[in-house]
Amino acid sequence: MLEAELLAVLQQVEDERLHAVAGYGSLFAFCVEAHGMSESQAAKRIRAARLARRHPRMLRMLRSGELRLGGIHVLGKLLDACTDPDAVLDRARGRTVRQLEALTAELRPRPDVASSVRKLPARRNAGGSHAPSGSMAEAVAGRPLPGADAGRVESAAAPPGEAFALRTSVLPASNRGGRSPHGGTRTPRPSGPAATG
Repeated sequence: MLEAELLAVLQQVEDERLHAVAGYGSLFAFCVEAHGMSESQAAKRIRAARLARRHPRMLRMLRSGELRLGGIHVLGKLLDACTDPDAVLDRARGRTVRQLEALTAELRPRPDVASSVRKLPARRNAGGSHAPSGSMAEAVAGRPLPGADAGRVESAAAPPGEAFALRTSVLPASNRGGRSPHGGTRTPRPSGPAATG
């Protein structure tokens, strides 16, 4: 494919600093000014050429049609971070960009947001006096936290004039009734009055 040959040429130009010989301060300037690429095209192809230098098999897959230019960008960070790039490329063969995005999410899931509770500043009401902006304890008292392994939030009421913010991870709808993507059994969904508030 022509894209594969272009990436190979860009690798050679950068390796031998041919852009400097031609009077350009960078490979990017060489692509844009000498060859009329848009800035976006130049940046994408230079990044792909550098990724393919670190993982030469990508260039061979691009030549054979097993991988497309967009796929190189999707796989880049994953391949740089994993211990077995060949295993990833085996699974990437022939997939669309969207399928590669799903594969990347599967192999490199984002960590859960750590659950936390923090105090919020008091809010003034219309009369100028301090009023709580909402009671975290009243909002979640007696209800299980989504994704929590055990326990319930047991609290009566927040101190007068104080409010709290709750931050926690919630599993996506696609995982309902299944297992957590990070291993282990997911906490069952609550039922009864506490589940409908």
